[in-house]
Amino acid sequence: MSTNIENTTDETFEIEQVQFKPEPGQYPGRFTDMKWDKSPGKNGAERKDLVIVRTLDTTDPNGKPFQIEDRFNMLAGGRGKSDFKKMMSAWRGKELTTSELAGLKKSSVVNQRVVSVYVKDHLGHVVFDNYKPEPKPEEAKQPSAS
Repeated sequence: MSTNIENTTDETFEIEQVQFKPEPGQYPGRFTDMKWDKSPGKNGAERKDLVIVRTLDTTDPNGKPFQIEDRFNMLAGGRGKSDFKKMMSAWRGKELTTSELAGLKKSSVVNQRVVSVYVKDHLGHVVFDNYKPEPKPEEAKQPSAS
């Protein structure tokens, strides 16, 4: 059987994504997207998720950086707004005010450096804990107190 399909490149098709399985620690990276997901949820229920995408400097065995989506349910009665405010405040290093939250622009987050902190939970599983700011180069060079 003959086909007209040309095989001109050796493209890899990611049929199964490599899972990010972190050890407890801090993983630098960058916020790479911030978008709304208003697609229908389970059983057609309304959904209004704010999705923040982080691309870590850590790569998979194929050399591709890990991308992680954080979802914040912004429907009335959901915890998404308070969780988002807590995470952004930790990343900024200061409390995000209500007016700052209301006027937050995508451009003030996307492409900014971030450190993702992973810890062990009470069951011993490694879980995402929080964002934090990436230390400035002069802070990173400071010797730690022993």
